Amino acid sequence: MKRRAAAVLAAVVVCLAAVSLTACGGSGGSSSGSGSSSVKPGRGGSLTVSLATEARGLDPFVASPQGAADGNRLMAIYDVLLRFDPKAGKIEPGLATGATSEDNLTWTLKLREGVTFSDGTPFDAEAVKYTWEQHGVPENGSLQSAALKGDSFTVVDPLTLRITLPEPNAHFDKLIARSVPYIGSPTAMRKGLAEFSKNPVGAGPFVVEEWVRDDHLTLRRNPTYWNAPAPNLDELTFVVNTDEQQRYNAFVAGQTDLMLTQTAETIERANAAGTVVDLHELNGGDALLFNNDRAPFDDVRARQAVAAALSRERLDQVVFGGKGLPGGDLFRENSPFHVPGLAAVDGDTARAQRLLDELAADGKPLRFDILIPSSPLARALGEYLQAALGGLRNIEVGLKTVDFVSYQVKVLFNRDYDLSFLTIRFDDPEPVLWNRLHSDRTDNYVGYHSPAMDAALDRERATADGPERLAALTEVQTVFSRDVPFWLYQQSVVGAIHGDDVAGVEFFNEGTMRVDALGRTDG
Repeated sequence: MKRRAAAVLAAVVVCLAAVSLTACGGSGGSSSGSGSSSVKPGRGGSLTVSLATEARGLDPFVASPQGAADGNRLMAIYDVLLRFDPKAGKIEPGLATGATSEDNLTWTLKLREGVTFSDGTPFDAEAVKYTWEQHGVPENGSLQSAALKGDSFTVVDPLTLRITLPEPNAHFDKLIARSVPYIGSPTAMRKGLAEFSKNPVGAGPFVVEEWVRDDHLTLRRNPTYWNAPAPNLDELTFVVNTDEQQRYNAFVAGQTDLMLTQTAETIERANAAGTVVDLHELNGGDALLFNNDRAPFDDVRARQAVAAALSRERLDQVVFGGKGLPGGDLFRENSPFHVPGLAAVDGDTARAQRLLDELAADGKPLRFDILIPSSPLARALGEYLQAALGGLRNIEVGLKTVDFVSYQVKVLFNRDYDLSFLTIRFDDPEPVLWNRLHSDRTDNYVGYHSPAMDAALDRERATADGPERLAALTEVQTVFSRDVPFWLYQQSVVGAIHGDDVAGVEFFNEGTMRVDALGRTDG
């Protein structure tokens, strides 16, 4: 139960960023769209990177694989089986050379030859099988327990693992890359997962030298790393500070070399100062969650009314000082899956009032509470919603504030809320949209059930990249816009702020850096 509680704490780092951080945004200056520094890094030296949150553990189960949470630490320790390249829009090899299937039901994962964990044990198919099976052990409290549910694994030979899925998935390789790319040494894990989580053993470019919780994680070069001469750095240190202003001041003072942020004001300040900012643009973003499973938002008209009454541009001005990236599309405009004109309507108070009057005539005047954690941003969001909706008839909106832990339990586990907030971000739609919108998923936090959406998601999952997948995703966006299971109001961006002496910034996995490629320009 203690490990399960730790998993809850880790989950909130990613899922509740919308209420714990300021809006994502920033543009211009020395920013780059989603790429890496063009300057080649040298060899040797050390780098200190500041993060906004601490890891609950360093094992692949309670840690979150996304870059906004623990992805950068995990990449350094474990490397990845596969990675999704957001610029190329395709899967790239890592510790595995690839994952293939002829029928989308039985997949073959091929591993690199000659790779070992840092404890000298072989990185083989048995190790992948063991780690993946541990995700399904309830006592391990894995955040990815649903990702491999129903899958079976067969070791064909030391470098080949066969995976049989319960149903076809043309994008299982993308699920591997996003959800379960990190593999630990079974020899080390069998000695006890609690100790392993503090002193993990992987096959990544670095090994743990010292971890002082809530302060720093120092890693040194792995001398047996498979992809030599990488990494470029001799030492990599992650430091933690939850105060965004203090983190930026520490960077300006030269106490850290690189700062990862999702905060618009910080990015704009860095741009204005002429500092290098590498940006990683993401699909999805910050959203209002409607609890589709209970009244009043089990009625689609209630969701449509609230969405129509609000204004993304006004919300940005009032809550974020006009420094965010207001937007309501599932996919950013430069995504190959973006379809113009399908964002849920906003700023139409006449339509909102008609819907509210319809509900009232049916004996359903709209009354609900906005659940928020105790933070200034959450309070500002809640008060904006109250003010924006307060001038309409047949609607009554309350604010309910709870402590942060209670908030996450109510939203992510008990689904005990009417309306709340969540950040839903992704590079590729798989597997995130399936997880958040399909009726069969336990991490469909809004309790949304739609045969039309399920059918569109099933078609998308069964179809390889190409026109048929785009057609299925167009239907997903159409149904999403009509049903408004949640309402997006801000786009999502991750920024790496650093000086000219840092190079090799390259993003994947929603803000995870290729830490093996990081380095100093002065060597």
